Amino acid sequence: MRKLFCLTRVLFKTSLGSLYQGMAGNKNKKKNGKGWGGKLLCLFLLICLFPTFIMLGVAAYEGHDLLAGIGQEGLIVSFIGILGSMATLIFAISLVLSIFYMSRDVEMLLPMPLKPWEIVGAKFTVAWLYEAATTALLVLPPFIGYGLAEKSGILYGFFVALSVLFLPAAPLVYAGLVLMLIMRIFKGVKNKDFLNLIAMVIVLAAAMALGFSMQSMEGISQAELVTLLSAGENSLLGLVKSLFPHLGFLEKALLEGDALSMFLFVAASFGFIAVFLAAANFLYFGGVAGMNETSAKRRKISEKESLSINRRTGAVASYAGKERKILFRTPIYFVNCALLAFIWPLLFLIPLVMGLSSQVEIGELTWLVSEAKEWISSMSGQDRMSVLAAALFAAYGLSCMSLSLTAASGTSISREGTNFSYMKYIPLSYRDQIRGKLLCGIEICAVGSSGYTGILLVLAVAFLGVPAAALPLGLILSVLINVLFNCLQLLVDLWRPKLVWETETQAVKQNLNVVVEMFGSMGLSVLFGFLGWKLFGIMTDAGLSAWAPIGIMTGVLALTAFVLYRVTLKVGERMLERLE
Repeated sequence: MRKLFCLTRVLFKTSLGSLYQGMAGNKNKKKNGKGWGGKLLCLFLLICLFPTFIMLGVAAYEGHDLLAGIGQEGLIVSFIGILGSMATLIFAISLVLSIFYMSRDVEMLLPMPLKPWEIVGAKFTVAWLYEAATTALLVLPPFIGYGLAEKSGILYGFFVALSVLFLPAAPLVYAGLVLMLIMRIFKGVKNKDFLNLIAMVIVLAAAMALGFSMQSMEGISQAELVTLLSAGENSLLGLVKSLFPHLGFLEKALLEGDALSMFLFVAASFGFIAVFLAAANFLYFGGVAGMNETSAKRRKISEKESLSINRRTGAVASYAGKERKILFRTPIYFVNCALLAFIWPLLFLIPLVMGLSSQVEIGELTWLVSEAKEWISSMSGQDRMSVLAAALFAAYGLSCMSLSLTAASGTSISREGTNFSYMKYIPLSYRDQIRGKLLCGIEICAVGSSGYTGILLVLAVAFLGVPAAALPLGLILSVLINVLFNCLQLLVDLWRPKLVWETETQAVKQNLNVVVEMFGSMGLSVLFGFLGWKLFGIMTDAGLSAWAPIGIMTGVLALTAFVLYRVTLKVGERMLERLE
């Protein structure tokens, strides 16, 4: 056990210590009085998340009052347990894969005189603590809201603390067992990145399935919801409890203040962990050995293929191609930095269409579309220009939303990690390297912003009768926003890159720059959208043509994008020179 505790302490410092070190700032910055950046950044993130915490707490408080009338208020606690367990299970797949198999310390730990259960136990503890912190953000607010509604005391608060700590244990065990079995079965597969990509796809599919199931419950009545949650073994609650049987002890402990039930819940969690460690003795070494080996087909290429591979390209384009290959060939980078640019319609538009289809029949929807097209086609003059402006604002909003979800440029410096010195000695100037990273990010984001925006505008022109000028103007706006956002994200990553990390996951998922870039992009998009809308209203009310505000805002965006691009090249070059 002594080896287990020592290894856990070391792994915790190396795996999560860099995150807290980034928050606190380095020693040199503290001496110079500049170590407040990380602390202010954490405070900013908490302020941004505070409305979400309030919303979850209020939902539990009001849900208690709603279900108390029919004597089913205990379902709130059951649903919180379900939500925390399922969310942990979804996120644990990528976390366990990253910590157990993809971290750089695996090569050092395997030759050491350590048993498999000791290595797995230490890594499991690190993943457990990390998931406990994440789960607390999700389940603590509703637990507090329920406690306030019930006017619970100190014992309830103590039980909630234990619940937050031990709730992630069983989902982590399930995720770990499944991944160890997969890695053990496919131990002969040299391309482990392919298995990593499959795991990421499973995570996204599970998250989308959960979202679609929640979307399908929007129109359900209160009585039907209670029946669905508590109808027996075939209900949603019964299905999840069959996966996590110890949730029954948690529910009884929180509802009745039963200390024995809480003890049984904690004991059951340790039982899950014991079974996991016993299985790890037989499964882990067989799957983790040879993780860094790669494979190649070694096929003979033709003369035509050789000429294509060795054709002459520009330095910036070649560097952008290198960045693109790293993004697409590293599953963690691809899923977190690029994939959302391609699949965001599945996450937002399909649930919207499903919600509309559940409220409106196909015949009614067809009739509404035809009526809208006839109404828009009958417009003329200023009214038709207003439709054009509305279409452009919609294109602008969709582009901003899709661009805020990608982080190809926003993590391009952090992804270098310890290989950052590579940027120092290659025969390519810092300015051209920045251009290459920007080009890679702009190309990837163009699919999600300009590509899908163009498709939606074509549909709007064809089926709704929107003026055809919306298509080229909307694409121009999308390209300008694309350049502007990528420059902004790259500047943030140049400002405080996360170069010290053990796994690729830490470079992108535990990088506070990504959150700052996302909120900064959203804030900038809201600012430009508000100014554009107000300018359109003022100028049209003054009797001017709608082309005037459209032209002014397009010019302002173009000028801002150009200036920010030049600033990124000039300032970024200086920042790279100062980095060591």
